[in-house]
Amino acid sequence: MSVNLSTLNDKHKSLLADLGYANLPGNWKEYTCIIKLLKASDRANLAEEFERHGLEYLTIVAYEDDNHRTGFCGIVFEDSYGARGFSIRGTEGLDDFLNDPIDMLDNIAASLFGASPQKIAGHKFYHKYKNEDGNNFLYAHSKGFNISLDIFIENYNEIQKVHGINGQPINIKKLRLDQIIALRLKVDAVIIDGDVVGLLGFPGYKVRYIKNIGEQGFFKPHDITSAAFDDDGYYIEIESLFPYVSNYLGQGAFVIIAAPVIDAIQSTLAPHSRYLSIFNGTAFGDIAIIPVAIGISAAAAIATLVVDLIETIKDFSTTISMGFKHIGSGIADIFKGIVSLNLAQILVGGVFKLIYGIVLVIWSPISLIINCIIDMINLLINIVMGIINGMSRIAEAAGGLVGQDWGWHFNVSPIPKIKPPSISLFENGGFPSTGQMFIAREAGPELVGMVDGCNAVVNNDQIVEAVKRGVYRAFMSALCENNSKIPAIARVFLDGKQIAIAQQV
Repeated sequence: MSVNLSTLNDKHKSLLADLGYANLPGNWKEYTCIIKLLKASDRANLAEEFERHGLEYLTIVAYEDDNHRTGFCGIVFEDSYGARGFSIRGTEGLDDFLNDPIDMLDNIAASLFGASPQKIAGHKFYHKYKNEDGNNFLYAHSKGFNISLDIFIENYNEIQKVHGINGQPINIKKLRLDQIIALRLKVDAVIIDGDVVGLLGFPGYKVRYIKNIGEQGFFKPHDITSAAFDDDGYYIEIESLFPYVSNYLGQGAFVIIAAPVIDAIQSTLAPHSRYLSIFNGTAFGDIAIIPVAIGISAAAAIATLVVDLIETIKDFSTTISMGFKHIGSGIADIFKGIVSLNLAQILVGGVFKLIYGIVLVIWSPISLIINCIIDMINLLINIVMGIINGMSRIAEAAGGLVGQDWGWHFNVSPIPKIKPPSISLFENGGFPSTGQMFIAREAGPELVGMVDGCNAVVNNDQIVEAVKRGVYRAFMSALCENNSKIPAIARVFLDGKQIAIAQQV
């Protein structure tokens, strides 16, 4: 069988847009079947879909993963007739902005300025691997579609079609008339009902609105897999309430507010966007984008600081609450020991807990101050590294003129922070992790051993309950197997001494 990129149905195009999210193995070889690489990747399920829908004869041409630096990732493949398809990855971590800010910040830069590090990387990627005869196709989702549109408007004569799913529209105010006409002729855009990203702007191309299979949640309709298809592999289209508003109430309200704001900002910044677009696909694009790249790095550093400060405050809260808990428990144990004349409980249990709790309460504000200082130092390190890595684009531009890669990207591990004390008393039993310190028998009998292959601490009540259940199961087993007239009996021994007995009467 053969595959022809010019005769695909909507399901095929959706799968090819999804391909960009696959992390392929590093030992890939040119013209290997795509499904072979998918089976060895984190998207083995996608390989099954490719086989089911007749895409198994596509072969890989190139794969670039620049996630550690710009966030750009793309895959180039070839059909049975030599046409090339480009699948460009969209935003990862859409609902986890603070923990993974680079992708989202690149989105914001692209939306406001019409240029970003990922767009520059996308232009380089396309020009490096394109079909020189002009038989090229682009497939993408989310941010990947926005990057694909940017590539398309500068190269529309050699690109046959662009298929995009739930992607933010390109800023049409920065485009020439011929580019807008090309968008309307060659771009196939779909927005799944309930998505907000595809509605954040005013597209200069036709959009098909697609039925949602029923995905709920603010961002779930944004997923590629939320689109509904008919039995022939084509999208099930619907009528939108009115242009640029989804049928989902919350998302629709967000779009009504956000879309005009973004449009106003894009209108204001359109001249700057046109200036930056001039350098797309050229060696000077790396230089023009330096301020944007440094700005993204600085914003990412601030977002990381926010996450670190939240973690610092959380650790402080955990430590001081643990301290007050042990102070209260220690005082209670001391009084119990006095009443019961149990000196061991007073000295080992109550006094230890009291001292341990006081130490934690004193230590918690000290660790808070130290960790805040560490967070600020890490912020400065991240900002400096962002500037250094941003300036590497000058070297990249110079190297590009002679076909060399002279850029650099440095990663510096953050200074580790002081973590909350890991010593636990396990008063209610529990499972200490390997290497974790804990105190056993500080306030009564406890059993330390293995349960289901894990380290376990079992308190007195749990010991009694376990023995009781064990005796019961042993007795019932003996009772079921007893075929004689002799009464069934079960005994439990500990260190040679009988501690429990169950007997049939």
